[in-house]
Amino acid sequence: MGINTYAKTVQGSSHIRVKKVCEDYSWYDKHKNMRDWTVCAVADGHGSDKCKYSHDGSRLAVAAFCKVVRDAMENDSETLNHMQINELLCQEFVVNVKREWKKRVIELHLANQRETDNSSMKRTSVKLAHVKAEDMNYSNKEIDYLLYGTTLIGVVQDNDNTMIFQIGDGDAVYVDRKGAVHLTESDNLLGVETHSLAEEDYTDHTKLKILNFGKTEKNPFMIILTTDGFSNSYTDDKAFLDTCFEYFYFAKNKGFKRLCDGLGDNRTGWLREISDGGCGDDVSIAMLYYKPNIKDYLRLFTRKYLNA
Repeated sequence: MGINTYAKTVQGSSHIRVKKVCEDYSWYDKHKNMRDWTVCAVADGHGSDKCKYSHDGSRLAVAAFCKVVRDAMENDSETLNHMQINELLCQEFVVNVKREWKKRVIELHLANQRETDNSSMKRTSVKLAHVKAEDMNYSNKEIDYLLYGTTLIGVVQDNDNTMIFQIGDGDAVYVDRKGAVHLTESDNLLGVETHSLAEEDYTDHTKLKILNFGKTEKNPFMIILTTDGFSNSYTDDKAFLDTCFEYFYFAKNKGFKRLCDGLGDNRTGWLREISDGGCGDDVSIAMLYYKPNIKDYLRLFTRKYLNA
C-alpha cells in the first residue's frame, strides 16, 4: 500500500458568522507529480487588520514550499540524505522558501494593483525599484509583507527520510501504535502571537528537521500537520494528541480512505464539528500515512539478511 497523503481545510464557524474569508490553506500531491517524494503542507494566514491579504499569503506559502521541494528533487534525488549531514543545505532550503514566497507575493500584489504601505512594519517591506512596475507607479514604493503574513508547516518524505519544516504556530505530530508525539516544540509566545513567514528574521525562527521515518519501517505510521485552529479546539494537549492517535487507529483498521471521507467538508464531517464545537477558527489538516506493502517488506528483508 505504501504512502498515502490527504489534506483538507474547512472554514471556521466564527469566520462564517461574520462572512470572513478562510485564511487557512492545505495541499497534498493529489496527482502524485512528485514521483519518488511525498509532500503535503498546511498554512494559516494571520488574519488581523495588518494582514488583510493573508488568505493569499497562506496559499502562496504552500505553493512556494512545493516549488522549492520540486526544484530540490529534480536537482538532487538524495537531497534529504545530504541535508542530514550538511547544515548549509538546510539553511539554503529555508532561504529558498522565503525567497520563492516573496517573489509570488510581489507578483500577485502588482498584478492586482494593490496599495503600497510606506508607514507600517518597515522591517518586513521590500523596495520595488527593480521590479517591473513602472506602468503601475510602484517604483521606489514599498510592499509590506505583513499584509500577506502566514505560518507554514510542510512534510517531505523520500524512501528513507522525513523532513519537517515549520514557521509559526500549528502542530506536526508523529503517530504509531505506541501513541502520538509532537515533532516540533512550541514557540511559547504570548497569547495568539506567532512567528511569520513575513518576518525579516524568519530564518531564525524556522524549524527544519530531518528524521528517519522512511519506508524502511516495518510498522504503519502517520504524520499529521494541523493549523492552530485544530489543537486550540481541544481542552488540552492530551485531548488533541488522543484525537491524532484515533485517526491513526481508524486508518489502520478501517482504511485511510474512510478516514479522509470522515473528515468531511465545510458542511459536515469531523473537521466541521471540531471548528463548531471548539475555538471557531479555520481548521486545516494534512496527513501522511505509511503502511508497508510487499515491496517494502522485500526491501527490509534484503537489507537485514542479504546486506543489500
